[in-house]
Amino acid sequence: MAKISLTRLAKISLPYILSVSLAFGVAGLILYFGGYDVISSYRTILTASFWNLNSFFLTLTKFSTLLLMSLAFLTPYISRKFNIGVEGQYLMGALGATLVGLAVSAPPGIHIITSILTGVFFGFLWASVPAFLMARYSVNEVISTIMMNFIARYSVIVFAMSLWRDVASGHPMTIPINTTAMLPLLSSSPPLSSGIVFSIATALLLYFILAFTIFGYELRATGTNPRAAEVFGVNTKFLMPLSLMIGGGIAGFGGALDVTGYYYRLIEGMQSNYPSLGILIALLSKGKITLVVPIAFFISVIDVGTNALQRIQRVPIELVLILEGLLLVFILVSESLRWWKK
Repeated sequence: MAKISLTRLAKISLPYILSVSLAFGVAGLILYFGGYDVISSYRTILTASFWNLNSFFLTLTKFSTLLLMSLAFLTPYISRKFNIGVEGQYLMGALGATLVGLAVSAPPGIHIITSILTGVFFGFLWASVPAFLMARYSVNEVISTIMMNFIARYSVIVFAMSLWRDVASGHPMTIPINTTAMLPLLSSSPPLSSGIVFSIATALLLYFILAFTIFGYELRATGTNPRAAEVFGVNTKFLMPLSLMIGGGIAGFGGALDVTGYYYRLIEGMQSNYPSLGILIALLSKGKITLVVPIAFFISVIDVGTNALQRIQRVPIELVLILEGLLLVFILVSESLRWWKK
């Protein structure tokens, strides 16, 4: 049995290993023709996260956000829906947490919980718009979620430049939230937010729901074969939009944790490349939560490493985006080839 499982795992993993290898190979060629030391660059990318405690904690911080972004995409993906609006949901979650963190006065514990729950609600609410359009008017969720990203992005700019604007900064951002709305740190020097505990707990809870509950079974059945699921009494027309809204709540949770535990304010562009990397992680994991955690950590290591590469060898930051794009393209090609072979 173990041998069969290992063989099956190898067959599933091989296309993704080849995709990652090809992406790094092409990136290596770009580095080589750009006049950079390829071997030294790869060494920096893979080891920068472990140079010191500060680098490692930075990797864990990125891992915390990336894990939630990938889960926000993965939950609807299981029901065969594509939540490309992770970015907008994350930003609205951050906006909601900031709003409560600045405008509300409450005892520390209550203030933190209220800020985070508001962020989750804002993300859930933001995803409910494309979910409703999909359920009521059959609007493609890919198009509607992408459009919602633009609205969220500019809403953050408007909010960051209005009442609570940090006038001392040349970048659109708010003043820091109240200290009562800040999450406690697991380590103060170097700093490590306790948000990572919530991220891992979310992954464990989602795994339990999908693996051991009726809701999880019906969600998986909806994604595997919607028609057959409907025949056996599964309400797929309800589960598909609901999965999209749950994904929005998870993304909003990520934005709220970043505001209350890391940035302590709303910043234009704070989403960085987390949403696209989250989608990449979910695709790499093939919709399996057990694979999301190690892959999210690996991508966090790569992200920290490529940023270190920019500082040390003066490699343009655009190489990071090129590497991410190559990974996504090769993964999509491998998926298409698998489908064509079947």
